[in-house]
Amino acid sequence: MVAVLFSLAGRIGRLTFWIGAIGLFLGLLAYQYLTGGLVLILIGYAIWAYPQAALLVKRLHDVNRSGWWALAPAAALVLGGVIFGLGDTAGTASPLRMISFSVPMACGIGFALGFLAWVGSKAGSVRENRFGPPPEPFDGD
Repeated sequence: MVAVLFSLAGRIGRLTFWIGAIGLFLGLLAYQYLTGGLVLILIGYAIWAYPQAALLVKRLHDVNRSGWWALAPAAALVLGGVIFGLGDTAGTASPLRMISFSVPMACGIGFALGFLAWVGSKAGSVRENRFGPPPEPFDGD
């Protein structure tokens, strides 16, 4: 399991991906519940990010895509967050202004969730690809 969460090489199946992703998400929620303060929560996110990226990269390898594609949902979230942050003003904001700055954030979240659903549901390459042999059948296909 350590190789699944901390190595960027190789391939994993859909079942392994979903078990790992859901487990990491629940662990992050528990960590946030048990700790307080922005600094500790940011440390938790930093610790969570690498194993989550490793799962995503290996799953992308299984569908014969480069691990660099894992940056796409992160970029969408960051871009949506930056645009959303531009609308945060000290003065009173009109409802139209709030909506116009909330839509990019919603689009970023929607893209990231859609990407996650695609990666988690697409069948992997049946044969060996440039990232290695297919995962064992127990690994989730």
